[in-house]
Amino acid sequence: MPYRILVIDDEPHMARLASYVLQTAGYEVLTAEDGRDGLKKLAQFEPDLVICDITMPEMDGFEVVSTLRADPRWHHLPVIMLTARGQEQDMQRAEEVGANSYLTKPFSSRQLLGEVQRYLNGIG
Repeated sequence: MPYRILVIDDEPHMARLASYVLQTAGYEVLTAEDGRDGLKKLAQFEPDLVICDITMPEMDGFEVVSTLRADPRWHHLPVIMLTARGQEQDMQRAEEVGANSYLTKPFSSRQLLGEVQRYLNGIG
């Protein structure tokens, strides 16, 4: 059974690109259009890893990660932030709320797959 990954990003083309890269590598992928949608889909899909943007309407990526870390069911779920925001303060805040990794857009397929494999193989 393939690993399941939830991609939360409000930019449809970025969600499609990440999904394509991941599906081509053999992962099962579900996308969510914002943080609230992602949290709704989380319980139904039960992913092995979450990839989350920061800047989204309704609920940003920091809030999503904070919510996951506060819930015992999702406390240890690996989260990779995938965002256009490359400022040090954003990277620090992502770490503070509990994100496991931080990638900036644009990203390469190799970068994304490397981080995903790192956490799904228990190395991260």
